[in-house]
Amino acid sequence: MTNPDYKLLPFWWHTTIKYWINPKNQYGFSTSAVIITITTAAETWDANTTFELFIFQGTTRRSAGVRDGYNVVAWGLYSNPNAIAVTYIWYSGETILETDTRMNTRFTWTLTGDAGKMDVQNIMTHEFGHWCGLDDLYARADLFMCCKR
Repeated sequence: MTNPDYKLLPFWWHTTIKYWINPKNQYGFSTSAVIITITTAAETWDANTTFELFIFQGTTRRSAGVRDGYNVVAWGLYSNPNAIAVTYIWYSGETILETDTRMNTRFTWTLTGDAGKMDVQNIMTHEFGHWCGLDDLYARADLFMCCKR
């Protein structure tokens, strides 16, 4: 891989990704608002590819971060106070077997883009990139790319 604009993980899904949302939260968001916001993030990927990457399966009470046969998006406490969200990936060889994302409850979240809060749709669009097999870029040029004119 020689493209400096993105970095691939050494494993990926070989099928459409079925996922569930645990809408339970401490922020007062309704279940329907959580579902709309997170499915919109997943559909951003579908709309910009020629393949249906994600299929929403419904809600669950399951947690994120436990290998249990379900690909779950949920809120929960994460030990690293600087991690906004964490994507867990279980794989065998080059094939992803399961993926979860936990949005860290150490932060305050928003569904409407409120200043000073973590935006669920924006963060989940980023995290779904990991589900698709993309890694983070940490080079200085990548971190400040948004500011170049």
